Amino acid sequence: PLAYEEVVLLRRLAVHLGTATGAAAQLARSRARELEAETAMARAEAQVSELTDAIERSGLRQRALSEHLARPAQVASYSPAAQTAHLEAERLGQGGLPVTLVAPPGVDTVCWAAVIHLASARQDGTLLVVDATVPSEQPIERWSELSDSPLQVAREGTLVILDAHVLPAETQRYIGSALASDAGIVVVLPSTVDAMVAAELIDEHLADRLGDRALVLPLLAQRAEDLRALALHKLSRIGVRLRARPFGLSLAAQQVLNEYAWPGNEAELEAALVRAALKTEGDAVDAEQLAEVIGDPSLAETEPKWAAGSGS
Repeated sequence: PLAYEEVVLLRRLAVHLGTATGAAAQLARSRARELEAETAMARAEAQVSELTDAIERSGLRQRALSEHLARPAQVASYSPAAQTAHLEAERLGQGGLPVTLVAPPGVDTVCWAAVIHLASARQDGTLLVVDATVPSEQPIERWSELSDSPLQVAREGTLVILDAHVLPAETQRYIGSALASDAGIVVVLPSTVDAMVAAELIDEHLADRLGDRALVLPLLAQRAEDLRALALHKLSRIGVRLRARPFGLSLAAQQVLNEYAWPGNEAELEAALVRAALKTEGDAVDAEQLAEVIGDPSLAETEPKWAAGSGS
């Protein structure tokens, strides 16, 4: 049998062992919680990394789309008029303030708006183009919707409103009051803001936000040096759509381009090239097809100024 002192010592030892065992269990549970926390943190960091990568990819996609839209202005800027417009568009974009594009009918305004967007600090954001002549874009409810209004969708990028003067006055007024102070917006009008206000076609609230930062876009008739490059760019896209390979343009057809005034600007040029391409059986649009669709067959008989042997 154990002595009394031995029993007391054994009890004390049991207490110490129990305490040590409890402490070890607590440490084990604490370590398990620590491991769980580390695992959760690693998952969170991975999710943040994935989200960051997704945002970066989205920004790259948005920029690629904007660069695609800007191509017509970039590949066909040989004329003094286009070069001046290009430099001014970049300057206005770098300013980060609202811009008005003054454009006659038929001028490709989207490509110039894209140049402005790409020159701005918002170049990785959304370039959203809204055609105000579309009835569904005109109600004030379309613009006041908190989740998916054009103002919200383009808040990190640039909002382009084509023919903004067609919007109802109340919608224009709402846009003018709802625009953030640092909003990126390009408005396309057929005349200056002051002239549109005087004609009561632009609300004064919107006019105040737009200010006097305007770029008057050149007519196609002022861009003779750009016609060939612009036509080839359009024929490349037309050919890919129609037959999966680009169309070319004969020397005689290039002369037809230069002899015609193109009163309908880029819109008329593209329409003529599409119709001529549909009539073309070979790999290049010729003068005959082009002159036929623009309504002046005599232009097909013109000798190209740079024909072989001309020395130019």
